[in-house]
Amino acid sequence: MTDDARGQLTVSWNAVAIDKPSSDGVTKYDLQRATDSSGTGATEIVSNTTSTSYSDTGLGDGTTRFYR
Repeated sequence: MTDDARGQLTVSWNAVAIDKPSSDGVTKYDLQRATDSSGTGATEIVSNTTSTSYSDTGLGDGTTRFYR
């Protein structure tokens, strides 16, 4: 993850290697954000994307976030 002074954080991950891709040949990802490590109350912020990165914007200072 990388962040900057504008309240933005970029989360990126490696593509998953699978033996049998979905019918369209693309692996899709969902990304959730929570404010505690257990993931309680996690909010889905990206759904069904083929991208391997996401820029989370409008973040305030001082709050720890967890992504899964």
